[in-house]
Amino acid sequence: MWRRVLPLICPVCGARCSNSCAACWERFPPSTDVSVPLGLDELWCRFAYAGPVRHLVLAAKATPAYGWLAVMGRSLPGPGADAGAASFVVTWATGSDAHRRSRGYDPAERLARSYARLHGLRVAELLERRGGPQAGRTARERALLRFDAVAPRGADVVVVVDDVVTTGITMSRAAGALRDAGVAVVIGVCFARRELRGASGLNIGGENGVARGGAV
Repeated sequence: MWRRVLPLICPVCGARCSNSCAACWERFPPSTDVSVPLGLDELWCRFAYAGPVRHLVLAAKATPAYGWLAVMGRSLPGPGADAGAASFVVTWATGSDAHRRSRGYDPAERLARSYARLHGLRVAELLERRGGPQAGRTARERALLRFDAVAPRGADVVVVVDDVVTTGITMSRAAGALRDAGVAVVIGVCFARRELRGASGLNIGGENGVARGGAV
């Protein structure tokens, strides 16, 4: 518990920070990629996954102190005050069993719960992963990822939170599973994404990869 109370050490500049290192975050490159992975109605991202942002994400996922994940969760783009919060449910793209066992927690879940608290939204575990870690895999191997999903009651929109979007396959598979379960609108939210400039969506097809994307 004490690790969550003491000031954090900024993984970018090494300064002791009570909440977040504003001087570093002001220099983080914003995400400018407007492409939307198939299955999502929208994808809201804060930063481009490069340089110091990548350093921060990797440090936050590797440390047993959960403070940086909470800070990241509070920085994610929200639905806005007039969005009808009662119709939203927040969930997360569950990590692999191997990573959850080794860390003792799921970074995406901690981001999702922090995000839901900040915006006053309900949060529920709706996705069950079928497949191992994505890191280090080829595009073909990543495409084998699947999710099972259940639809929440009394919700029109499901927000799927993840720390990083790289190829978009994880978000797309999660969205496809939710749509198979009957969810009408799926919005992805991430702290950072690997920029795919000029892309209009990722056509990965197959199970859990429905042909839908673009802004609502």
